Amino acid sequence: MADDNFSSLFDLLPIGAYRSTPDGRQLRANAALVALNGYGSEAEMLKAVNDIATEWYVDSGRRDEFMRLVRSQSFVSDFISEIYRHKTREPIWIREHAHAVRDSAGAILYFEGTVEDISAERAAQQEIATSERRFRAMTEKAQVVTVVCNRDGLITYASPASTTTLGIEPHELVGTVVFDLVHPDDRAKDEHEFARVVSGTNSGVETVSLFRHRDGSWRHLAAVGNNALADDAVRGVILNFRDVTDARRAEARLTILATIDMLTGLKNRGAFEAAAIAELEVVRAKPGRCAALYFIDLDRFKLINDSVGHAVGDEVLREIGRRLEASAPSRATVGRLGGDEFAMLLPCGDTPSEPAVIAAGIVAALSAPLQIGDMAFAVTASVGVCLFPDHADTFELMLRYADLAMLNAKATRRDAFRVFHSSLAVVAQDRISLVEELRAALLSDQFEVFYQPQVSLVDAELTGLEALVRWRHPTRGLIAPDTFIVLAEDVGLMVPSVKLSPSALLPTQRTGRAHTVALSRSH
Repeated sequence: MADDNFSSLFDLLPIGAYRSTPDGRQLRANAALVALNGYGSEAEMLKAVNDIATEWYVDSGRRDEFMRLVRSQSFVSDFISEIYRHKTREPIWIREHAHAVRDSAGAILYFEGTVEDISAERAAQQEIATSERRFRAMTEKAQVVTVVCNRDGLITYASPASTTTLGIEPHELVGTVVFDLVHPDDRAKDEHEFARVVSGTNSGVETVSLFRHRDGSWRHLAAVGNNALADDAVRGVILNFRDVTDARRAEARLTILATIDMLTGLKNRGAFEAAAIAELEVVRAKPGRCAALYFIDLDRFKLINDSVGHAVGDEVLREIGRRLEASAPSRATVGRLGGDEFAMLLPCGDTPSEPAVIAAGIVAALSAPLQIGDMAFAVTASVGVCLFPDHADTFELMLRYADLAMLNAKATRRDAFRVFHSSLAVVAQDRISLVEELRAALLSDQFEVFYQPQVSLVDAELTGLEALVRWRHPTRGLIAPDTFIVLAEDVGLMVPSVKLSPSALLPTQRTGRAHTVALSRSH
């Protein structure tokens, strides 16, 4: 059961996950980690990796530190390292969480952990750090703008740095009021802080406001004031300004990186969940109103990645994201949950049929022919819909029920939608049970092949045999393939078909071709 739980978590994680031995051998790698390392499948990656310590970390000492921490604490958290994408040798930065699994005697059997690519976040942080170093250097070279004002904010002196910072010559600033340069949204705040400087009650902490540049743009200036009205050498309030525009922009970019899905540009899972919960609170405050959550899953998307590669698969996901955003109503919240799963939350309109109409529109928009380079794809999607508060009154429950409705649509016909109904929970449980029974059936040889003759209508001669697989279930009896084949495909129990000729079965008969569906025990 522990392995099953591990496999389930493994398959669902949108970030890399692994299991490895203390001596550096890779035992398992989920799809996200396989993709992060530049491989096409787990088997390919496991075959290629021999020693994590020497092949993965840019600084082999990080592996030593990792081992030291895990041996002493049994876990590591927020372990940040520079590593290589194993196949391409491209250096990237990761954040790692891991723990040790020990036997009854306390010996480490293996490590389990997650790996998240934080290269973009790291680059943004480095950009901010670089920007801050640049600003400090500018300050040291007297690039900080210094002005002296009277108690009313009238400028009596401005330093030469005003030319480079604001595009305004010092003599042009003298005789003007400093607040006239401030953005209207910040003026009241700055006037209040200036009054505190004059009264000697300010905290001495910088305040950041927008100041108008000569070219009409706005610059973020961090200011701090010092009351020198009583100083005969100054007789004014000294204000020092430094330009933090680039740092603010870098911070904004970092915020964006934390909230968007880098592949599609939609909200990522965390940002979507936060926005959806906030929207549900707004709807909850309006009695009689409702909202619909749409769970969207592409049909057989794995075939695209397996057949033409992840690069093309990523382009397909980008186009699906564009279509979903373009077809969504303006008041909708749209996000990518991970993999080929998307979601949309939309407050209900006045028409009871609106959720079904919108779901049908999503199915139609995503199923239109899709062109990537010189390749054409027919991508379809299954959509599940859950209503707030009719079906569920929390986001978590809505997502679960919408997922159940989507699975019902996928199991029934694909390229369709379903609105949640309480009976779907029973259907979902039956599906889960059937999957487990299907796995057990592979191990206990419960599948039988029936051979159906193909006879020519012209001369009544046997032209071939059609091999038909049946499942002889111990309690359900003989089960036809339409009950379990699609399910086997969905959970990855299928392997390529086997081609048989009747001559191999009946040597005296004419050769023809028949096909059998093959089920794999390896899963």
